[in-house]
Amino acid sequence: MIGQFSNSSITLLNWYNNPSEFRFLGLTYSSPYVVKYNGDEGGQMTYYMLCWTNPRGETAPWSPTVSAIVQI
Repeated sequence: MIGQFSNSSITLLNWYNNPSEFRFLGLTYSSPYVVKYNGDEGGQMTYYMLCWTNPRGETAPWSPTVSAIVQI
């Protein structure tokens, strides 16, 4: 984890092939955040972005995009 501010949350997004088809994964206040996938999604490349949100609702810039292969 890069750093954490008290009472802050992280907004997580991910997509498979097209960034315009992203989906909202959720908010988290702790690490790690575990994403559960269906069996037919195994082996696919997936991409993630996140941003910090403070208690006042202010958000930081979106992170760089990172990728991973779905492990089932």
